[in-house]
Amino acid sequence: MKRRVYFLFPDVRSTARVVTELREAGFAEAQLHTVARDDIDLGDLPPATPAQRSDLAHRLEDWLWGGNLALFFVLLAAWVVWMAMAPSWWSVILLVLAAACVALGYAFVRRVPDTHLDEFATALTHGEILLMVDVPARRVREVEALVAAHHPEALTGGVSWTMDLLHV
Repeated sequence: MKRRVYFLFPDVRSTARVVTELREAGFAEAQLHTVARDDIDLGDLPPATPAQRSDLAHRLEDWLWGGNLALFFVLLAAWVVWMAMAPSWWSVILLVLAAACVALGYAFVRRVPDTHLDEFATALTHGEILLMVDVPARRVREVEALVAAHHPEALTGGVSWTMDLLHV
């Protein structure tokens, strides 16, 4: 799973300078995505795909989380019915294992960054340009440092997850 780093820029010209520097630093065109208001011409900047512009990753995350909760409560209800009919120590062991899995899952989710496109809606309506850079998790600090070193006008907007397999 890769990380998507978000940067806001005041105009197309400063965004283009950063994109050029990132390309020179070895970042591929497929790793760079820009989003702007519909009436702003991005020129040669790499555009975001429709899935990236609609924040498909956020919707997928919401759907999976809702499905996970529904499944959890259905299984919990089935377990309660089973316990009422035939209580045993195996049921207690299964409940402890389920609680441990929930705790481990929660610990994992707290470590996955969670920034979404809708957090930039106001800035985009004001004419700012959003640059998204997809990098392996180990390169997040590198790309943030590269942009911050030469571009004080850039605002680092956060980090989220992305997967090439899902094209989100």
